[in-house]
Amino acid sequence: MALSEEPLLGDARPASSSEGISAAGPTAPARHGQKRGFRMRNAAGRAQASKGRRKSGLSSADRVERAAALVDLAEDGIGLPIELLDSTHFSRSAKRYFWCGALAPIWTANFCLLLGLNFVEVPSWCAEPFPHPCGDPKKYWLGGFPYLPPKSFNALELVSLCVLAFQVFLPISFEGHRHFWRDRLNQLFILLFSLLAADVLVNTAWLYTDVRILDKLVAVRLAPYLRVLVVGANGGETRKAFRILIGIIPAFLDMMTLIGFWLAFSAWLLYILFEHTTQGEKYFKSWRATLNELIIGMFTAQNLPDFWMPAFNDNRAAGLIFMTFEFVSCNFFLSLIFAVVYDGYKNSLAKEYKKAYLARNKILQAAFQTLDERKRGYLDSHQISKLLIALNQYRNFPHFDEADIEHIFLALDDSGDNRITEEEFLDMCVAVRLRFVPLDEPTLLEVFFPDVFTSARYDAFKDFVRSRAFQHIVHAVLVLQALVIMIESAADVTGDQRLQAQWLRIEMGFGLLYLAEMLAKIMAEGARHYWRTAANKFDCLVTLGIVVTQVLIVAGLVQPEWIRYLLILCVLRLARVLTSVKRYSVIMTSFFSLWRVVTPLVGVTYCFSSIFCSMGIQLFGGEVYDGAPCIKGTGYEDSGYGPNNFNDYASGMVLIFEWLNSSLFSVWLTIAGRIYDTAWIRVYFISFLILGTIFIMNVFIGFVFDAYYVETELAESGGNELRDLRLGFRGKAVEVEPSDRFQQVMDHMLGGNELRQLSLQESLRRRGQPGDLESRGSLLAKEIEALR
Repeated sequence: MALSEEPLLGDARPASSSEGISAAGPTAPARHGQKRGFRMRNAAGRAQASKGRRKSGLSSADRVERAAALVDLAEDGIGLPIELLDSTHFSRSAKRYFWCGALAPIWTANFCLLLGLNFVEVPSWCAEPFPHPCGDPKKYWLGGFPYLPPKSFNALELVSLCVLAFQVFLPISFEGHRHFWRDRLNQLFILLFSLLAADVLVNTAWLYTDVRILDKLVAVRLAPYLRVLVVGANGGETRKAFRILIGIIPAFLDMMTLIGFWLAFSAWLLYILFEHTTQGEKYFKSWRATLNELIIGMFTAQNLPDFWMPAFNDNRAAGLIFMTFEFVSCNFFLSLIFAVVYDGYKNSLAKEYKKAYLARNKILQAAFQTLDERKRGYLDSHQISKLLIALNQYRNFPHFDEADIEHIFLALDDSGDNRITEEEFLDMCVAVRLRFVPLDEPTLLEVFFPDVFTSARYDAFKDFVRSRAFQHIVHAVLVLQALVIMIESAADVTGDQRLQAQWLRIEMGFGLLYLAEMLAKIMAEGARHYWRTAANKFDCLVTLGIVVTQVLIVAGLVQPEWIRYLLILCVLRLARVLTSVKRYSVIMTSFFSLWRVVTPLVGVTYCFSSIFCSMGIQLFGGEVYDGAPCIKGTGYEDSGYGPNNFNDYASGMVLIFEWLNSSLFSVWLTIAGRIYDTAWIRVYFISFLILGTIFIMNVFIGFVFDAYYVETELAESGGNELRDLRLGFRGKAVEVEPSDRFQQVMDHMLGGNELRQLSLQESLRRRGQPGDLESRGSLLAKEIEALR
């Protein structure tokens, strides 16, 4: 079908700032809409042509390129510094910045290498020659990862260190020494890199020289800790989560001090009450032993009711004393800890979010003023178009084609006057993160077979495919297939070739049904519309895999069992059956959306676990093995818990995970007491208990709880806030979807609307401030530094 409408933004060619919206081509049809789709005029060719314009723009360092650098800086706070905007070296700095951004895959690969080195490093307690440097693997219950020889491992360390040095110091080339050393993140990176470099170089010298004094230095290496810290400090959201957690520490320490007094008093009272009883002789031998039992009982409950059974057997009334302690400790103090920790976390997160939000808007205001060189108070379509084309060069933004530029302009233009005011421009970072999905995009059938497309039968076919009845049929087939697979597995037909052939025909029949479903949806919705959703992509790939496998089975190239594995993947689609039930749909949608939201806390938890795992290897490596004295009589051997140890990094991470979930913690307290005849070893366990189980896990649970509550609100509202943007598209049938779910959840959790009002007030206050671009840039740099 021929399309008669010109795009709103024309061909996005360079234009002077004096050109208004009328220079962008006819816009009247855009106000009244169009029948189907948007016009796409050789987007690939335009993208290639725009590269040349971007290079020339960088050479001239015009206002558009300066504004694009500001918008990039506003997006995540990392980019070209404000001070460079009026510098004669802006062009050179911008090119180096883009070149550094192009190396991002190398930085990511190096971080993966840093995390992986801990798994293949020979533990410090191992001293045997290869191939078994830690002795018999069956005796010492190792993790199973292959260890690298020391010199090969050291070579990888040196390569990783060189790449890390390049990444750490490369920003100096475009930031400048003054700005680079003023940034706290750069200072942290330099500190961590220096410590890591010193540790690696000392280890290298120890490997290739005979200096005996180095033996003591390499006995306790810092590299296993520093590798994780380097990666954690580089991750933007993980770094922010660490900074927020540090902000909670004062309130958390106040609460832990109160609990410390409660436990100390309870331990003294119980020790006095049961001093000369069976209870005292077995568990309450001293005040310190009593305190230890109460700590475990309060925070892990692994010794309940064992540690109070002697007193309970002697006198049933003693149970009231212990019940009172557990009730106050678990039901009151632990709930209070949860409230204090999460309230502190949310307040700290809100402050951090507020700082970032205001800093971003200040930078966007400077970008707006940079573009608005004639001080008109608004930007026209050509200025926005050139800005978005310039942003294609930056790493923080997706590629914008002509249709995206048009949609972003319309999303920003709340007033509908074809002008973007400063208040509207402040939503730039939000608008560029939206996905614009045309709802009535022309299908291949419409283009090549218009007669069929306009027929009544095709309309009836589309209505059927889009109906709930069709979905119910698909769900019924999925349930039936799951039952068939269960029956086939229970029947065990591996020994009967005739039955195997019959089951194969049934399985191939299901594959053909899924192929028919996929083709029907493509014919009804169009290939591009079908391919947009992740669920349809999964269905399509699995269905095509089934069809290809069927062809290979018929040709005798693969075994018939292969198709069964692909059909099992189809059973995963049963999760969508629950989403069709209203009371389950919100829960399922929230469940799948929460993973992106909690990722920063997962990173924090991994860094914390890795540090305590490395400490555990230093303390307990090689101490737990088959027949070790420290595990005799603990039930550790009889229960088959031997592989849960600190003999290497892989095994230790599993044990740390179990500790976070309150498993095997009290048993390891006993084991550690047998290995080290000192009470100071309990500092390691109590520190883990306070920081991990009480602090981080409470924050994690509270954040998931709040994020789930917000997710349910968003799911139940059906995205009405975003769909309201369709009113600004002047008749164009476009569905607006958020591409950054995390940002959307944060806006709801932390009062994004209130921050927008605060930002507008700041904008009104600053609007009357005169000055040229250089003075505004200097003022902005000072304000951002103050926010940091």
